Amino acid sequence: MILTGMYGLTTFAALGTTYRVEAESAGEGTSDPHLPGDAAPTLTWKIEKSPDASGGAFIGDALRGESHEIPIQIPKAGTYRVWIRHLKTEGKFSSFSIIFRDDIDEAIDAKHIDWKSPLHTSKPYLDADITATPIPAGVAPKPAFAWSSVEVTFERPMIANVAFGGIWASGKVGIDALVITNDLSYDPEKSDWQKLPTTDGDVQKLSPPP
Repeated sequence: MILTGMYGLTTFAALGTTYRVEAESAGEGTSDPHLPGDAAPTLTWKIEKSPDASGGAFIGDALRGESHEIPIQIPKAGTYRVWIRHLKTEGKFSSFSIIFRDDIDEAIDAKHIDWKSPLHTSKPYLDADITATPIPAGVAPKPAFAWSSVEVTFERPMIANVAFGGIWASGKVGIDALVITNDLSYDPEKSDWQKLPTTDGDVQKLSPPP
């Protein structure tokens, strides 16, 4: 498929409608103007190395604030499933959000992942949108990568943007990779997801599978 329009000519055939994005392509720092940003390391997003991460690195460590955006290619309108590979600690919550905006910076959707509301009520106002794949019984309560997924509807083809937001996590925050697909039956746990093509955060440079 060739996608044309206001963005010029982009070859989407090599990418398809199921592809991978490395979360660390957002880079370090925060886009939140109300936070000190890079001048306050404890309040910013940082890239960490890990042999268990896709591409050997992930983005995390934020207590508050929104990450920089990553462009994602949406070739046609419809509902997409976005899979998020992130750190999960048994008995704790990483409590982060994934935020989607369109090509004119208007909000499309925002979802809570592995979320526990900071509001101390009998029924939190913000319930979790999705529960991460549980850590198997007997596994030590330390951070390990797990998959969560959310559905997002895009009303037209576009180069959208995705960002991450964090707030008062009790568990370690670490986001490794996204898989974006309009195949709602796709499950990365049942496929070789690391061989999916990737944009690496640049929709104009399609990286071939390894």
